Amino acid sequence: MLRTIGIFFVIAAVSGLIAYLGNQLGRYIGKKKMSFLNLRPRHTSIVFTVFTGMLIAILTVVVFAMVNENVKIFLTKFDILQKNYQELEKKNAELQKEAARLADIVKKGKIIFQVNEGICIGEVKGNLGTEKTKQQLDLILNYANEIAIQRNNDKLWVLNENLIPNSSTVVGYFPEEYESLISRLSGMKGNYAIQVYSPGNAYLKDAVPVRFNYRPNKLVFKEGELITSFKIDGSAPSEMVESQLLDSLQLVKKEGLRKGVLANPAKGEQVGDEPLSSLQKKVAAIQEKAREIGYIGGPVTVKVLAKNDIYTVGPLDIKFDIEPEY
Repeated sequence: MLRTIGIFFVIAAVSGLIAYLGNQLGRYIGKKKMSFLNLRPRHTSIVFTVFTGMLIAILTVVVFAMVNENVKIFLTKFDILQKNYQELEKKNAELQKEAARLADIVKKGKIIFQVNEGICIGEVKGNLGTEKTKQQLDLILNYANEIAIQRNNDKLWVLNENLIPNSSTVVGYFPEEYESLISRLSGMKGNYAIQVYSPGNAYLKDAVPVRFNYRPNKLVFKEGELITSFKIDGSAPSEMVESQLLDSLQLVKKEGLRKGVLANPAKGEQVGDEPLSSLQKKVAAIQEKAREIGYIGGPVTVKVLAKNDIYTVGPLDIKFDIEPEY
């Protein structure tokens, strides 16, 4: 610090001396009416004054370059420094882009519910008044809260982090929409299917804002009604029969959705109360029916029937009627 102050004093003193000498020289030239490069004496005096100022500036830079290595490098290697700076800026931009990409991947990996993803569905009986309607809607919200906690804890367990207590409230709603829905349903006749969904991405350990859709809870399939039917080769190995049955049950699910049965997001890839992966009994029944034809195996017709009355709110409970194809 003291060295810097000393350098400033030296530069100031030398600059002052040069300025003084330049001024004296200018005045002397003016008095003697001397000419430089055929200029008028007055203009010659101005030239020498400007020259003096330039000399002061050059001297300042030279002195700083002599006593400060950084200034010397800047003056002698400016082009190289500029090129290096541009390369560093480019690398920095690439690193920032990569960091943003990785952050986005991490963030997406912690999504609990995606935009407009369903959380659960439930039923509300209409025309029961404000208080009873509110109680029914709150039960559905409590169910959505349980699902949201479970979704969080499934990821937290994998990450070896503290789990969210089951008594916590992580699901929130928009009060105006909540009150409006209660007001409408409390005075409407009939039963209604309520869908609870996440309007935006909901992230790990964050609050989960939810919104509602509703529609009349109508009868879609009567008990015993044929939903669809398909043929399966019962003579094939069990693995192939199971694969054919899996594909066919997906068609059952699509048919149910097409007719108006809402998919229950809380049950995942299920038709009714039976997971699609638990098909051993169905496979065995299909193969048994195939053997009834009188030889090792053969094609059978699988009829998918409604196990009971199925409404909009679901579930899509089904049963099978397996018949040999003669």
